[in-house]
Amino acid sequence: MERTQRVESLFLSTQTMIRAWKSYFAKVLEPENISLMQMGLLFHLGSLPRPATGRELGAVLHLSPSAAAQLLDGLDGLGYIIRESAPQDKRIKYFSLSPAGTEKYAALKEKRNKFFANVTATLSDEEVEAMTQLQEKMTRQITSMQSKNKGETCS
Repeated sequence: MERTQRVESLFLSTQTMIRAWKSYFAKVLEPENISLMQMGLLFHLGSLPRPATGRELGAVLHLSPSAAAQLLDGLDGLGYIIRESAPQDKRIKYFSLSPAGTEKYAALKEKRNKFFANVTATLSDEEVEAMTQLQEKMTRQITSMQSKNKGETCS
């Protein structure tokens, strides 16, 4: 198999895996009344050692400020986040998990961990490590391409 065929196969298998992952978590999250994007935001907030601004959260999740604000509003409405104004500038808001958000984060993290334990059960530790390294390398490349080609597409 030549490189273009291998790359095409990689793209298709990655696309299929992402669709399966999203489909699985959409079903898991349905009774939780939380979207996949909100879960991502909740997970990011749960992993931070300090509150973060909406701008910081949006940048990490590759969201526009308005999309990040919409997700934060939804999580706020569910009682999962605490919104505080910056003392030096009341227009700047800092977000962190509320006690209910911390509970939801822990429950969803447990479900996520069980899911990935099942998904990776047939992989050796070396295969998991290799896949992690490859995904990180590809993510760095995508990030690099994005910063070099603001607003442009690949050609």
